[in-house]
Amino acid sequence: MSEIIIFPTDTVYGIGCRLSDREAQARIYDLKIRPRDKPLPVLWDQFPDTSFLHTLDKRLERLLQSVWPGKVTVIFQNTEHLRQWLGVEQTEVSVGVRISRHPGVIETSRLLQGPIASTSANLSGQGETYRMSDIPIEITSAVDRTIDGGTLPYSLPSTVLDVRAWPPTIVREGAVTTRQIKRLVAECL
Repeated sequence: MSEIIIFPTDTVYGIGCRLSDREAQARIYDLKIRPRDKPLPVLWDQFPDTSFLHTLDKRLERLLQSVWPGKVTVIFQNTEHLRQWLGVEQTEVSVGVRISRHPGVIETSRLLQGPIASTSANLSGQGETYRMSDIPIEITSAVDRTIDGGTLPYSLPSTVLDVRAWPPTIVREGAVTTRQIKRLVAECL
């Protein structure tokens, strides 16, 4: 069954569905009025298993262990090892992944039985949402389930880090600053 859930995270309220559910992903794009050329990142509560980590450059493996779980979305080249870890066939050339141990993410991963195709629960280009009441009614009325986590503490969205080449490139500065990322990258050399 296709299901879309609004849920709290360690940054802002998110909207998501099972990663393998293309029909629900299309609904999320429509609800948010999100451009189709902006792939939905993957959010999950499970740290990568060693079979995936061992396929990575040792510097990258150390970097992931220092930023996850946390407020950093990492863009990977889409590989067979990545698809095996996520347990799904992704068709995009690259995949953004974030690991969070927030109770709302854990509960949503449990309900959806795996990784979440997720983005912020707002209209595309609008401000972030920290309370369920901040989420536009056009979105809340069209989802299948909501998990109300109350008012979330203010946070910037996740920092987006492209690791398809070394050194990694910061695509979007967010909750983890450029200075913090540069320090972590330097520690991984």
